Amino acid sequence: MIIIFMIESNQSKENTQIKLSSNPTVSYSSIHTLSSHPSNVLKINGKEYKLPYGEKILVYNKNHSIKANIIFENNIIKKDITIITIGKNINFNNSSNINGKGLGVIFTKDQQKILIGEVKGLKGGSTNLTHSNEYIDLIETIKDNKNPHVSFDLKNLFKSIKLKNSFITYEKNINLPKDFQDNFIEFMYYLENNYIINEHLIQTIINNLLDAINDSIYWDFLHLILELYCIRKLKVTEGRKIIKAFIQDYKDQDIYKIITGFVSEKEIIDEFIMRQDEVYRKYEQLFQSNDNICDWDLFTWIICISQGKNKKKNSFFQLLNKDDKFFVGKFFTFTHPQTSKTIISDYIENIQRYHSNILISFSGSSLIKIQTVDSNIIITANINKEIGLSEYLQKIDSKINIKTENSLKESFQIIKISNNSLYIEIGEYQVQKFPDITKTKTKWVLLKSGEYRIQKYTLINDNSLYTIKMYYTTKSILPKKIKISSSKKKDFIQSIEELNQSIKVIDFTQFNITGTKKNLTDCLIVDCYEDVNQRKIQQLNLINEKLLSLRLSLVKNEEVRIWILMEYIKKGFIPLSQQIWLYIENDLNYKIKKTFDDLVIKYQEELEIKETSENLILKLALQANYETIVNKKESVAVKQTMDLLSESKFYTDEIKNKDLVLLLGTTGSGKSTTTCYLMKAEMKVYISKYGDEICEVVNNSGNYPKIGQSIGISETLYAKGYEIDITPRNQNSIKIMICDCPGFRDTRGMEYELCTNLSIDKAIKQASRIKGVVLTIQYTAFLQDRGQPVLESFQNLLDIVPDLIDDDDLLDSVFILITKVGDVRNIEEMIKERIGAHIHEIESLLQNKSGTYEASSSLLLKHRLWSRIQQIDRKKNLFIVKVRDKRANNNILNALYSSQPISKSKLKSAILSKELEKKYHDFIEMETHSWVKIIFEKFLNSIPKKIQDLNENISKMLNEIQQNENSINENLIKQHLLQTEIKKYFLKIELYENYTIKYLNNEISNIDIQNFLQTENHIFKTEKFADLTDTIAKLEKNVKNKAEELFSTQQQLKNSIEKLQNATIKVMQNEKMKKKLEVGSKTIQLWTYKEEANKKLIVFYTEAGAREKAISEVRDYYDYEITRKDVDLGYAKDYVGEIIHNIKLERQYRIVPNDNKDKFYHGSEVTSNYKTYKATIEGKYFEVDMQPKATIDGKKMIWPIKTTWNGNPTDMPWFKIYHTIPNMDINEATIINYNAETSNLNSDIAKLKDFIKRKQEEILEIDNEIQDIIKKINKCKIELDEEKNKEFTSGLEQLIEDTKYVIDCNKEKYRVLDKDIENFKLKNYELKEKIDEEKICVCKCCEERMLVGLAIYNQLGVLENLYEFCNSLNISKNIGESEVRYQTIESALGYMNIYKDSMPFITNEVYKVLGIEIE
Repeated sequence: MIIIFMIESNQSKENTQIKLSSNPTVSYSSIHTLSSHPSNVLKINGKEYKLPYGEKILVYNKNHSIKANIIFENNIIKKDITIITIGKNINFNNSSNINGKGLGVIFTKDQQKILIGEVKGLKGGSTNLTHSNEYIDLIETIKDNKNPHVSFDLKNLFKSIKLKNSFITYEKNINLPKDFQDNFIEFMYYLENNYIINEHLIQTIINNLLDAINDSIYWDFLHLILELYCIRKLKVTEGRKIIKAFIQDYKDQDIYKIITGFVSEKEIIDEFIMRQDEVYRKYEQLFQSNDNICDWDLFTWIICISQGKNKKKNSFFQLLNKDDKFFVGKFFTFTHPQTSKTIISDYIENIQRYHSNILISFSGSSLIKIQTVDSNIIITANINKEIGLSEYLQKIDSKINIKTENSLKESFQIIKISNNSLYIEIGEYQVQKFPDITKTKTKWVLLKSGEYRIQKYTLINDNSLYTIKMYYTTKSILPKKIKISSSKKKDFIQSIEELNQSIKVIDFTQFNITGTKKNLTDCLIVDCYEDVNQRKIQQLNLINEKLLSLRLSLVKNEEVRIWILMEYIKKGFIPLSQQIWLYIENDLNYKIKKTFDDLVIKYQEELEIKETSENLILKLALQANYETIVNKKESVAVKQTMDLLSESKFYTDEIKNKDLVLLLGTTGSGKSTTTCYLMKAEMKVYISKYGDEICEVVNNSGNYPKIGQSIGISETLYAKGYEIDITPRNQNSIKIMICDCPGFRDTRGMEYELCTNLSIDKAIKQASRIKGVVLTIQYTAFLQDRGQPVLESFQNLLDIVPDLIDDDDLLDSVFILITKVGDVRNIEEMIKERIGAHIHEIESLLQNKSGTYEASSSLLLKHRLWSRIQQIDRKKNLFIVKVRDKRANNNILNALYSSQPISKSKLKSAILSKELEKKYHDFIEMETHSWVKIIFEKFLNSIPKKIQDLNENISKMLNEIQQNENSINENLIKQHLLQTEIKKYFLKIELYENYTIKYLNNEISNIDIQNFLQTENHIFKTEKFADLTDTIAKLEKNVKNKAEELFSTQQQLKNSIEKLQNATIKVMQNEKMKKKLEVGSKTIQLWTYKEEANKKLIVFYTEAGAREKAISEVRDYYDYEITRKDVDLGYAKDYVGEIIHNIKLERQYRIVPNDNKDKFYHGSEVTSNYKTYKATIEGKYFEVDMQPKATIDGKKMIWPIKTTWNGNPTDMPWFKIYHTIPNMDINEATIINYNAETSNLNSDIAKLKDFIKRKQEEILEIDNEIQDIIKKINKCKIELDEEKNKEFTSGLEQLIEDTKYVIDCNKEKYRVLDKDIENFKLKNYELKEKIDEEKICVCKCCEERMLVGLAIYNQLGVLENLYEFCNSLNISKNIGESEVRYQTIESALGYMNIYKDSMPFITNEVYKVLGIEIE
C-alpha cells in the first residue's frame, strides 16, 4: 500500500511529494524487540507522547509489523492502528522509545494511521526550531497572558537570556505563572539537547519571544490586584479567566468563586497586609484618608475593582446575542424616539423569538412586539395598567353610548375587571351608561335632603349583570354614596376613593412606532440588574390567595376543622405530626395534603420560609375556628391586626433610653440586610436557582435581624433595636442603637401599615435621643416610573421628619443608603446623573408652563424633593451598600458617629392619616365587640345555657320513660291474670265435652245430666222443636248462598289462571326479544384526519404556553397570543415537524389508544362525573394529550393531538377516532321499554298468583263452611227426630259455646294489653333516640365551647394587650368632647369592664374546659 503525503517546505510554497510505505525504514531487529502485547506507551526521546486530547499510544509487534492501540483514561478507543514512519531509519527499543531530532506524530482519523517522522506537517515534526512542540507551547502561553505585570516580568526575563561559555543563562523569577515556567524550562532543555547554540540563534529566539508579549492596560484597581504575586504566579489560563470576569462584568459572587478557585482568600489578604505600605504609596490616588485595607476582605476588593470600571448603557439590540434566560428579570426601558417620553419601564417576564419577530412580556402584563421589515424596525407596545373603576369610567364616559332604561342595544365599550378587585367578579364586561336621574327625596341619611342626582352604569357579560349607582348632591362633585347590586347581593361603598381601591380595571393602551435600528437603539435599554423582589411578590400573592381558599374550605368543612382542633387539644397543644394526614385523607376523605405540600415547597423555594404542612393546616384551622365563631366580615383581618399590635409591644422596651438611629425604607428595600451590614455581621452571599443574589447571616442565633428574604412580607414587622459600637480611627468609642424599622407601605395591607406605624411611634418615644435617620432605597427605584418610587420613599421620610424639606441643619443627620445594587458598575455616577436629569426635566417643564395649576404645583413639589435628595448627596450622606464592601461600611459608621442628634420635636407621629387613625379605632371597636358580644357571650352564656336546656330536656324524657315502664309492668300483671282465666275456661270446655261423650254413649243417666246442667246454671228450653225447624231453614238458605258464592269464586279463579298463563308467555317472549337486541355492536366514526401528500398545510403559530393557557382558561386564543396566522408549511409530503390539532368531542367520550400507552404525553387518566364512552384512536405518528379541557358551554371536550411529520410522502401521520357502540346501548330505549313491560308483567303475575292463592283458600273455606252447614242441618234433623230428649245434649253444647265466647273475649283483652305494651315500648324507643340526639347535641355544644375556649386560650396575651390599647384611646370623661367615635368608646369601655371583673374567672373556665391544670 502506497500513501502520498503532502508537506510544505519552510523556504518555498512548492509542494514536495514523499512516497511512504508501511514501516519501510524500520529494521526487522527493531520490530523484533517490541513486545507482542500492547503494554508499552510510545515515547520520543524518553518522554511519553500524547495526542491532542491526552490520548496515549500503545506500541506492539503484530505479524512483524508495528501496530498501535489508542487509549484514553485506561480505555481502548482504537485498536490495531498501522504505524507509518517518514524519513530516516527510526528504531524502537524494547520500551517503545524512539530517539531523534525534530520527530513529530500525527494520527489521521480518516485513514486510521499513525505517522511518525521529521516532517513539518506532523505535529512537532521538522528540524526547524519554530516547528517544535516546545517552542509552539511556549509562544502560545506568552500570547495567552493578559496580566500586564506578568508581561513586564517576561520582558525582563527574555532580555536577561545570554550565551555564556556555550551555556544559556537567564535571571530566574519565581513569580512567573507556573505553566509558563514549565514550558520555558522544557523549551530550554529541548534547545540545548537538539541544536547547536550560537549568538544569532539566541538573539532570534529573544526577539520572537518579545514579539509574542501582549501589552494590556486596565483600570487602576484591577491593575493593582493583578500586581499581587499570588495572582501573577497563577497559570496563564487562570489569570486570563480572572481578568475576563472583571472585563465582562461577571457578578461579584461569580468573580469571587473564580478567584478563590485558583488562590485562597487568605493568601490574597495576607499579601495585601504584608505589602500595605507599598500599596498605599504606589496607588495613593485610589484610597481615602480613613481607608484601612487591613480590614478589607476579598469581596471589598472585588467591589472596588468592579465600581472602578466605566459602565455603559446596554441597548437591547446590542444584547441580542444573549440567550433568552439572560433577559428574564432584567429592567427594560422603552422611550419614545421623538418625545423621549417613557412608554414602558418594567421588568422582563419572558422573551420569545420567531424569525424576524421578538415578543417581550413584562411583569406588569404589558407586551412589546419588535418586527424587522426590510431595513425598518416596527415596534408595537401594548400597555396594560391597573386603575380604579371610577377613574376608568371617567376616561371612557364620552365613548359610552347613553342608553335608556328599555334599550336592549348592546354597547361596544369593553371593560376588564382585574383579579385584585372586590364586589365584582373578574372578567370582561360590556359597559352601559344610562341618563342621569334627578330626585328630590331620599331615604339615605348620608344624602342631605333636597335635590340629588343618580348616575347609573351597568356591567354585563354572559354570566353576570352588575348595576352601579352613584348618588350626588347638588353641593358636591363627588358621590356621597355608591351602590353596587347584582342578582346575588348588594354592597354599599362610602367614597370614590374606596371604589377605586376596591375595584380595579385593566387599562389598555397601544403604541406603534417605526424607525431604523440606528434611530431606535437608544430607545430600548436593558439594565442588567435583576430585581429579586419581582417574581417573589407575585408568588406571595398566589400563596396568600391559596391560603385564603384553603381557609374558606376549612370554614365550610366543619368535620375536618373540628377534628384537627380537637386533635390539637388532645395532644396538649403540641405541634401536630404527619400521621394526621392518614386520618384526614382516608377517614375524612379530605384529599388536600398534596396542596399543602406544594405550598410548603413554595414557601421554601420562593419565599425562603421553612414551613410544614401540619403547621399550615393547624394555623388555617385556628383562623377558620375564629372566623366561624365570630362570623363577621373582616374578622380574621381584625384578629391578625390585633395579634400584630400585641406582638409589637415586646420589641420596643429594648429601645428605652438609647441613642437611636432610625433605619427607614419601604418593605423589601434592604433595611434588615443593611442593619446586619452595619453591625459587621458575618454574611454569606449566594445565588439562588433563579440567579438572584441572596444575603444571609452566618449562624444567626438571634443577635441580628432576620433578613426579609421572603419578598413582599418583610421579616421586620416591628421596630427592633440592635446596639453597635463605633470607633473611628483616633476617636473614642460610642454606642448607638440601630432601630430596624418596619417598611413603609407594607405590602400586606392597612393592618400591617397600622402596626408598623404604631411601632415606629413607640420606638421614638422610648428612645433617649435620635442620633440620625437613615433612609434605604433600592437601586431599581431610580429606574422605575421616572424615579417616582424614590420620591414616594423620600416623602415617607418627610412624613416623619417634616422639617427636613426646609431645615438645612437636619441634612447633617439624614442619610440615604442605596441597596440591592447587585453587580451594577459605576453606581454613584449613575445615581447622580439620574437625580440631576430629573431636576433638569422638571425645570424644563416649569419653564414651558403648559400644564394646569395643579400640575405645576405637583412639579414644584417633585423639584423640591429631588433637590433635597441632591443636597444630601452633596453633603456626602448618600452611600452605596454592598454587603462585602467593608470600606463603605466604615464610611457610613463614621458619618453616623459625626451626625448631630435630632430633637424629638422635629419628628412627627407616623400615624398621619385620618384613615389610619380611623382604622385603628375601627379595629379596636370590632375586636372588643367580637370578644364581648360574641366570644365571651358564647363561652359564658349562650353555649352553657344551651347545654343546660338540653340536659333539662333529657331529664324530662327519662321521667317519661320511667312512667311508661311502670305502665308496661301493670299490663303484664293483667295479662298474667287473663292467661289464668283462659286456662280455667279451657278446663271447663274439656269437662263439658267429656259429659257430652258420656251421655251419647249412654254412660251417664238423664238425671245426672240434668243435675249437672243445673249446677252450671243452664236454662232449659221448652220450645226447642220450633227453634230447630227455624234453624234448619236458615241453614239451608245459608247453604244456597254459599253455593252461589262458591260458583262466583271458581269463575274468578279460572279467569285469573288464564291471565297468569298469558302474562307468563308474554314475559318469556320479552326476554327472548331483549336477548336479540343486546347481541352485537355498531362502530361510529367520530373524527378522521389524513392529509393528501400534495395538499398544502395551512396552520397558525401561537406564543409559548398560549395553547395550554387557553385550554386551561377554557377560551379561544387572544390575538396577541397568535404570533402568525395562515402560515403555509408547504406540501404535506415535504413537511418535517410537529402540528397540534385541537379536536372537539362530545363530553361523554374518553380517548383510548388502540395499540400502546406511549402515545400519551400526559399519562393521567381522564375522569368525569358523567357517563363516559371509550373513543378508540389509531393511526401513525401522533400523540394525545390526556388532559383535555371542557369547552365554555361544557358540552364538549378539547383533545390536543400532536402529529409528527418526517417529510416522507409514503409514510405521513394520520389518525382516526371511532366509537364502538354495543347494540345494547343502541337499543337501550327498546330494552328499557321491554324491561319496564316485563317488570309490570312480573308485578301483575305476582299479584295474580297472590289473588289465585287467596281465591283457592276462599273456595276451600266456603266448601268447608257448606259442609259444616250441611252437617248442622243433618244434626238438627237428627235432633228433631230424637225429639226433646236431645235437650240435654244441646245444653252441654250451649255451655261449651258460651265458654268459648268468654275465652275469645279474654283473648281480645290480652291483645289490647299487648298492643298497649308495644306502644309504650315504641314511645320509650323514640324517647331514647331523642335522648341520644340530645346527648350528641350536648357533646357538640361542649365541643363548641372547647373550640371557643381554644380561641380564648390562644389569645390570652392579646386580650391583655387589647385592654391596654383600649386604655390608650385617651377617652375623655365627657364623651362628647372625645375625638374617638361614641360606638368605639362604648365598645372599649364594655371590654375593659369585663376584662377587669371577669377575666380571672374566664381564664379558669377556659383552663377547666380544655383540661389544663391550673398552677
